[in-house]
Amino acid sequence: MKTGKVVLGQRDSMKTLKSSKLVVASSSLSSAELEQMKAACASVGVPFLLYDGTSVKLGAIAGKPFPVKVISVRTPGEADLGKLLSTTDEAQGSPQQKA
Repeated sequence: MKTGKVVLGQRDSMKTLKSSKLVVASSSLSSAELEQMKAACASVGVPFLLYDGTSVKLGAIAGKPFPVKVISVRTPGEADLGKLLSTTDEAQGSPQQKA
């Protein structure tokens, strides 16, 4: 993640949700935290992606040496979020983003 802007962590992601393009959560979230994050994303129309890996792995993907439960993408930089979202939608069988 060398380009773009992201917010790390569940609390900070919730604070910046309205300006986010995508929220990615690890499987380390409790079911209550997961439902809260999904509902918050749905209420503001932000796509939500559940990463099938731990917070340690998500932190490593983000280039951080610590666990990260949630990443909120504010500006994608060079990343192609459309491709990521369409791949996720096909795998889950239902769209998660607003047109």
